[in-house]
Amino acid sequence: SAFTKEMFVTRGRPAKEAVEQFLNSGYSEKQMLEIVLALAVKTLSNYSNHIFETSLDNMFKGREWVKS
Repeated sequence: SAFTKEMFVTRGRPAKEAVEQFLNSGYSEKQMLEIVLALAVKTLSNYSNHIFETSLDNMFKGREWVKS
């Protein structure tokens, strides 16, 4: 999760040390690309739902984010 957060916070420009730590932890470059894919899918989903004002499914209403 730390590498995913690093990718998100740096907008896909992780520090060299973060990449090395990820790889030295036993993960592969393929798994780095899987994180890129997950972030891309989430971004597409969020942007699409914002544009079309997609309503939240009833089962998730209890977890709905409300701007304070």
